[in-house]
Amino acid sequence: MNKNNNDLSNGLELGINEKLTICVSGAARGATVDLDYKLAFELGRQVALSGHNLITGATIGLPDWAAQGAKSVDGMSIGISPAASYKEHTKKYHLPVTSYDFILYTGLHYVGRDALLVQSSDAILSIGGRMGT
Repeated sequence: MNKNNNDLSNGLELGINEKLTICVSGAARGATVDLDYKLAFELGRQVALSGHNLITGATIGLPDWAAQGAKSVDGMSIGISPAASYKEHTKKYHLPVTSYDFILYTGLHYVGRDALLVQSSDAILSIGGRMGT
């Protein structure tokens, strides 16, 4: 059978059931965090329960709640940091580390981190976003 992307007769052979990298993006601060943290947690949890990897901007607020949700069911949680190192991530940016299995310290600041986050994701779920989402 020809396994090119033009043949949709067998989704399994096309890799549709592969593990995806799903980004949860959202507000780090503000009223939406208070309103939507349970939703963010549940999104992260459901991503993990579905067998997919969660990726976020390794920041506070809704993305961190999603990471906590993924970790609550032993899911894979990946963070992409704007900082160049662990020290900068925690001391300069004051960002969390405990909800992640792996954090990529990019040194790209927020704009560069966001571009890399989008490029690294198969899907993006955005909730309660503000200016930077």
